[in-house]
Amino acid sequence: NLTLPETTKNHEVGFKSQWWDGRLTLNAAAFYTKYSDQQVTLSIAVPPFRTTQNIPATDIYGLEADVVIRPTEKLLFSFSAGYTDAEVKNGMRAPTTPKWTFNSTVQWTEPLTDTLDFIARVDYRHQSSLYLRPNEVFPIASKDYINARVSFETENYGLRFYVENLTNTQQATSFSAFAGSYARSYDAPRSYGVEASYKF
Repeated sequence: NLTLPETTKNHEVGFKSQWWDGRLTLNAAAFYTKYSDQQVTLSIAVPPFRTTQNIPATDIYGLEADVVIRPTEKLLFSFSAGYTDAEVKNGMRAPTTPKWTFNSTVQWTEPLTDTLDFIARVDYRHQSSLYLRPNEVFPIASKDYINARVSFETENYGLRFYVENLTNTQQATSFSAFAGSYARSYDAPRSYGVEASYKF
């Protein structure tokens, strides 16, 4: 089948603000997107093992807000939340679109010397349930993810120790029918690492 080009018409209204001598930032927005011929790429069990199909019409309504709070020079909190109602013309939910998302961060910065900082950070992300394929096929339950890192930073150098997906949360990202069963792909499992950087 011929894959049609996708188009969107977007409308958004919102505001950005700062309070408390710049230590509190509050932003929010509401949006509406009319999505025509949305392209969705699917895994299949026969060569070329991927195919793209169109969803004729999708109406997407949403709200999003984020807050950043710096109660002291050392401590930072950030929070963001989003709601997305993505409905296909046939009344079903659009694929790969959770209705709710939530993110939060806690970060502590401790100066060790006049030029060296120790930074500890934890990030949390939640997404509500979704469907992996069109027509509400292959439901995925809500998921929670946690990342953490500690780092030593100067103006030019950085050394970071991190763990991604601390709780080892697994979510299918694609699947295809194969020999009467399914073959699935998943997101990355828990991982650890060290990063070094230098700014010229």
